[in-house]
Amino acid sequence: MGAEGSPPEFGRGVIVGPTGPVPAQWVGAPEVVVDDEALQPASEAIDHLHTAWLARRPVVVRLAIDPARFRAASARTVEPWTLTPRTECTDDRLHFLVWANNYDARDGVEPIWWWARKATRLGASLPGDGGVGGGDVTLPDGTVAWVDGGPRGSVPTGVGAVVHADSVDLGRLRVVPPPGASPAIELADDQRGAVIHGAGPARVIAPAGSGKTRVLTERLRHLLVDRGYDRDGVLAVAYNVRARDELSARTADLRPRVQTLNGMGYEVLAAARGGNAPRIADERDLRRLIDRLLPARRQRRANTDPIAPYLEALGIARQALRDPAEVEAARDDVPGLAEIF
Repeated sequence: MGAEGSPPEFGRGVIVGPTGPVPAQWVGAPEVVVDDEALQPASEAIDHLHTAWLARRPVVVRLAIDPARFRAASARTVEPWTLTPRTECTDDRLHFLVWANNYDARDGVEPIWWWARKATRLGASLPGDGGVGGGDVTLPDGTVAWVDGGPRGSVPTGVGAVVHADSVDLGRLRVVPPPGASPAIELADDQRGAVIHGAGPARVIAPAGSGKTRVLTERLRHLLVDRGYDRDGVLAVAYNVRARDELSARTADLRPRVQTLNGMGYEVLAAARGGNAPRIADERDLRRLIDRLLPARRQRRANTDPIAPYLEALGIARQALRDPAEVEAARDDVPGLAEIF
């Protein structure tokens, strides 16, 4: 299906070359130039693309750099405590925003909807391959469907069957259920609001005993059952093992992905090492290491544990992401901490 047949509700844009022509459907749409400057953190290009993607507003992306520049994984060799909560992987975010909901018209011929091409690798067919009009692809069961690259929580309605790009990325052709399904369990109005929240982040502040775990449980059930999210595309993160196990037990029939904060970090490390998970050092390992590195000038006194203060101080540096030099300066019992770190 060509770009001219895409319903405007999807808000699809188009990617063109730095000086290439703009297809007729997008003449007059705002243009965003993606060049070296766009790769800088908090660039205007990223802000414009993100706003357009969220609002499903078509844009023209002038791709003025080799897309391989921001397709490849990037790394930062900096100390963790120098990063702020606003730190982000700019290359990853820009790559997503450029390709998520935009046709590719860099060759100046027929715009290509790559999500439809990817769907054919999973068994779908393009309309020109024997399908019919009114969609991007024909699914193996004969259903004509659109493949949506916009925000998952705002899939257009009234346009026919829709498969979201998230599902295609996960190797599935799962049709998004019709909107409007509501949690079957009885909830207070504010709890229900948190459970059925649409696209984008939401912060829920509630005291102990107010039903936070219940809300999280029903949120998981709502996403996986009512909205048809793929299990591998949803991750619930719990603060500790007890909370993780409770959340998992309450949703055992769904088998959702639930991890602790530490577990999530460990999985990221394992993935970065090609699946080879690193061994976790226990206290005995740390004690041996600190004892070997402990400054020779450190005096040892009977009936004292000279290593304990270092364990505590290193924990502060690691968990609070504080500069070890600052931690050392704030104490008088850990000389040489920064060098040990």
